[in-house]
Amino acid sequence: MKINIVILSFAIVLSALIAYAFCAAGTEVLRSVFLGFSFTYCWGLFMAVSVSGKPRTTTWVRIVGFLSVVIMIVVNIIFNIMDVGYLAFYIVNLLVIVISSLFTYGLIKTKV
Repeated sequence: MKINIVILSFAIVLSALIAYAFCAAGTEVLRSVFLGFSFTYCWGLFMAVSVSGKPRTTTWVRIVGFLSVVIMIVVNIIFNIMDVGYLAFYIVNLLVIVISSLFTYGLIKTKV
């Protein structure tokens, strides 16, 4: 597994901008910081991770990263509109991260 540092830094900046947008839209600062770290993981998985010697696996890892980004954006927009409590916010976001991590780990360990 290889990580492209330049693209990862771009993903970090993009995540910070998204977290700032949520903060400007009325999300609390603690939630926005958590979203910044969560989106950094998902955007980094989507953009910067590649599996050496396995182009299909790299494609699937990027698909999992993209889906986790889309799910997190949609869910957090809904949470921002509905003003959901802290517990549901953290549980749902952490579930998305854990499930995408498990899928990624499974994809990387396959013998394709």
